Amino acid sequence: MGSGSVGSVTHLDEQGRVRHRLALDRETGEPFEAVVGGQSADVETGEARAADGSRWLICRTTVPSPSGITRSHKAVGSTTAIAVALPLGPDDAGRIYAVLPVADTALSLCISAQFDPIASRQALDDTPWNRALNELVGDLWTAAALWQFRRDPARDWRAVPLLDDMRDSRDPVAALERLLLDRARAGVSHGLVLDVPGYGPHGLDLAVEDETLMGVVTEEEISRVAERTAVLPQVARDHVRCA
Repeated sequence: MGSGSVGSVTHLDEQGRVRHRLALDRETGEPFEAVVGGQSADVETGEARAADGSRWLICRTTVPSPSGITRSHKAVGSTTAIAVALPLGPDDAGRIYAVLPVADTALSLCISAQFDPIASRQALDDTPWNRALNELVGDLWTAAALWQFRRDPARDWRAVPLLDDMRDSRDPVAALERLLLDRARAGVSHGLVLDVPGYGPHGLDLAVEDETLMGVVTEEEISRVAERTAVLPQVARDHVRCA
């Protein structure tokens, strides 16, 4: 999902024969608008299917480059492309791209931006440019998560980082993961609106029963005990992640 629109990667042997080929099949989706870096941005979407069966909702945009910050040994253009991919399957592994894969992430999402990698291209460098890109990625990810929650909430929970996903590390990838956790707590939880049958659009102040009580108590009983107006609809729950 590199920002340079790399659709396939082919690994050849010494004789030039194909050993492995990775490719994505893409379908263009509905665009939406988001605020990224404090400015309105048009976001393109599409669904990607990889050869390994994983499926992703890709959201990409181009925004003004961070002001007053230079890159390591590279020129800075007036704009920079960023993209995030939210998982549409239960076990899709996350990765971070700077055109090509640079690092893995413990989170179930993929991120692509013009990051500065270290010389070996096996990790992200700890630079002011990368930290500035993290903020833009956080804006786009928050908007993409909220947009997908309105379309397919049950699947979108898998893209939301949890405290248990965080690693005890100070490396740049861990810093990006913690930033997205903060955005999930502050931006997604406060901006999320779900369609609750009988109640219409509703925020996250919804009741949820303990897993052992599913099918035992009624929604009326759940909402009364929890002192909430409504119960989180079954169609909006991630039963795979909760299992």
